Amino acid sequence: MTIFINQTYAADRYLVATGNWNSTSVWSTEPTGGTGASVPGTGDVAFIQRGFTVTVRENATVGSVNFSTYNTGNLGTLTINENITLTVNGATTLYNASAAVNASINGFGTLTTSELNIGNYVNPGTNGTYTHTLEVLNATINISGNLNIRSEYNTSRFGTARRSNGVLNIVGGTVTVNGSVITNNENDVNTATLTLGNSSPTLILNGATPFSLSGGTNNINLNGTGATVVYGRAGNQTVRQTTYTNLTLAGGGTKTTTGTTVNGILSMEGTATASAA
Repeated sequence: MTIFINQTYAADRYLVATGNWNSTSVWSTEPTGGTGASVPGTGDVAFIQRGFTVTVRENATVGSVNFSTYNTGNLGTLTINENITLTVNGATTLYNASAAVNASINGFGTLTTSELNIGNYVNPGTNGTYTHTLEVLNATINISGNLNIRSEYNTSRFGTARRSNGVLNIVGGTVTVNGSVITNNENDVNTATLTLGNSSPTLILNGATPFSLSGGTNNINLNGTGATVVYGRAGNQTVRQTTYTNLTLAGGGTKTTTGTTVNGILSMEGTATASAA
């Protein structure tokens, strides 16, 4: 009897030129390799790196997406065109480094992902304090799990502190978190930052625990110009005690609003009720 076994292996694909997602002319099998590799598919890992921009012009699915660094502070740009969806079966992760690094997601399309990670648990190896920053510009991001902002800490053998602080700036567009916004400030000494910017962004929080913040410093700034925060779970939620521009209490259950300030519009939707205690 003959047994045939079909195996599919995940492949790593590195962005080595600016261009279209579905073109082999932008992908390589190595961080500094030549072009011509196959387009990343359902089980593959796509690395957006070296300051290049990749544009998704047709619906696509990939295993995971990493914004990674290779000798540059600009990790790259993911652009998703309007009415187009990039589905990430696993996590979308911004790598941190021993330098200030940044990346962006833009366009008017949609990214769906299981998690969004700002930082990848790599301790900085060079003395100093750095930031790793992801900017969201106009895109729609749907996160089925958690939004993790990770800030790493290490010390040299001479006792010098090494810090890498995570920053997420939602300048515009809509980000939906169906799990929790989680910060991890390693050793309770780092800083994690989440900011809603000034181009009318929307943050939708559907988790039972909208925020789970570690020790250290958590800069959660939700009152940018035109910014709206929606607490949309069908059940009870605790609204973070902070200042909002616009606040929407939606879904159902009781939304506890102790210590909440709204400078703009307070909206009630669905069957949700508000409680100040």
